Amino acid sequence: MTKKIISAVLLIALAAPVFASDWGFTVGAHMENEMNLEDEFAGSDLYISPAVNFKVQYKDVYVKVEGENRIGSEAYLTGGESGHNLRQKVMVGGKMGFGALTFTPEYELRMTTPVDDGYDMDGTAFENRFKLRFGMNMGDHRPWLNMMPTVKTSATGNNTYYHEVELGYRYMISGNQNVALGLYNEFSTVYDSSKTNNELQARLYYSYKFDSGITLAPFARIGLYRDRAGADDNQRRDRVGAKVSYSAPNGVAPFAEAWWQGTQRDVAGLPDYNNRIMFKMGATYSW
Repeated sequence: MTKKIISAVLLIALAAPVFASDWGFTVGAHMENEMNLEDEFAGSDLYISPAVNFKVQYKDVYVKVEGENRIGSEAYLTGGESGHNLRQKVMVGGKMGFGALTFTPEYELRMTTPVDDGYDMDGTAFENRFKLRFGMNMGDHRPWLNMMPTVKTSATGNNTYYHEVELGYRYMISGNQNVALGLYNEFSTVYDSSKTNNELQARLYYSYKFDSGITLAPFARIGLYRDRAGADDNQRRDRVGAKVSYSAPNGVAPFAEAWWQGTQRDVAGLPDYNNRIMFKMGATYSW
């Protein structure tokens, strides 16, 4: 019996490094600030909003949770109505390969709870997001298709449908840089109405990884068409920005993102263009 126990312990000890290599853990935190440059739209600003997340991965399957304290407008800082919400996310996903084809599905349960006057679970809105990502590796040529059908449920139990779809093509210029073009569609229904929201964009991407390990990725979104529930003012949107990240050998990975977005308007008494900017920075640690 003693020999069997010793043998079992030795087997576990020898297998431990192999077992451990199948697991991965990541913790992260970031802060985001989003604001309009025109005072007329400042009520939709997102002030410094901290978020934390934790991810556990076993081989190609993972579970991730995230919590974000979203401060809706300047009124919160002055004690007025704020739209102050706690956003909570639970994500389960994985990756599968079929030759040159990859399939990366993810389910996300997103819950947004108002906390203006304390945590109000009865006021929570839910989103069930199904992220379906398809890619094909053909050497330097890598087309992809991303889809995200979503069912949204408001605090009053009203259901609406929303989706994002992007068809794209990436060309690998070299091992450390690539360029990509995508055609993106966003669609949503309006509760208790036959009206819908529909938007079409062209998206441009570029990524370059320096020898130092820093990756710079500028991007642009060009509004082609937008229909806002049949409104006369459809507010076509354009956005340009960049992401920068760094992966250190010790598992620390800081990142940052910034963008400017311009929304066309045709409303008497308001600016023709609503200019909006966003800054985000954070870091993750993986082991």
